[in-house]
Amino acid sequence: MAHNHNKNLQQTAQQYYDSEVVPDWLKAVYVTPELGTDFPFGHARMMAVRSALSYSGLQHQHAVDIGCGGGQLSIELARHGAQVLALDFSAAMLEQAAQNVAQADLCDKVRFKRHDLLNDALPEDFSKVTMAIAMGLIEYLPQDEAFFAKAADIVADDGWLLVEFRNGAFNAASANQFTLQAMVTGELEGQVAAYHQFCLESEIEVAHILQVANAYGAAAESMTGQEKTGQVDKFTQFFPGKRRQHLLPELCAVAAQYGFEAKQCLGLHPHPFNPTFERQAPRQFNQIAWALQQYPANPLVVSMCSSGALLLQKRR
Repeated sequence: MAHNHNKNLQQTAQQYYDSEVVPDWLKAVYVTPELGTDFPFGHARMMAVRSALSYSGLQHQHAVDIGCGGGQLSIELARHGAQVLALDFSAAMLEQAAQNVAQADLCDKVRFKRHDLLNDALPEDFSKVTMAIAMGLIEYLPQDEAFFAKAADIVADDGWLLVEFRNGAFNAASANQFTLQAMVTGELEGQVAAYHQFCLESEIEVAHILQVANAYGAAAESMTGQEKTGQVDKFTQFFPGKRRQHLLPELCAVAAQYGFEAKQCLGLHPHPFNPTFERQAPRQFNQIAWALQQYPANPLVVSMCSSGALLLQKRR
């Protein structure tokens, strides 16, 4: 039954991202940080990509953006010197991506191909790359094994793979409806253990605490005199299915089967308070969250995040 659900999820995603909703979806995800009433998740993804490029310490001449969407992250890779192959199963997304890349004057750095990662062969002229990213992808796929098997064909030995995942361990700390569901199904105990690994594997230092304190202070200064604003949750309105969540240790274990070693986990979309407050005072909530997002490797910040970006290196 779970397999059928996941297969239907992938079909729903393909239909959804080939629909007329694409422009509105991209505007919602890549909203500018200054707006404040929506969390700028796309910009958090850009930060994760820049961090991965910095951490890997390589001049990546060739890169692949798997599930490139509107091409914003392909542009980020190209601006850092890479020749980018941008893959997506959605013709509507690729059309938007081509427009964005042209506007950025990077058509000579990014090429596109409509491609279903799990079912289509790579281009005949494809050569393995030293950097691949897959942001906002695996939550729609039926299984992780097939993804990492394909990734192993894409990434060269000693190359890098950045994978975004919806952090199932956050349910153990968010005290929301997912926490209650996990308690009923008996999954909460495993999530608590995974959450502990997700946020406490790194040693917390005084500098981490000071970063969080400064972020709260900066956000409080910027909120002076602002009115509270109600918000409709655009993301639950948009996608009509229930996307998959992942536990970090399980994801690392599957990746290891295909030769990938976890090197760094970054937090995406911090929730400084219970997510319920986001609808009550979205501007204040998201300004605090964005201030915290500036420190994605800080374990205290990571512990608040509903998503993560896992950077892996392919072993020889």
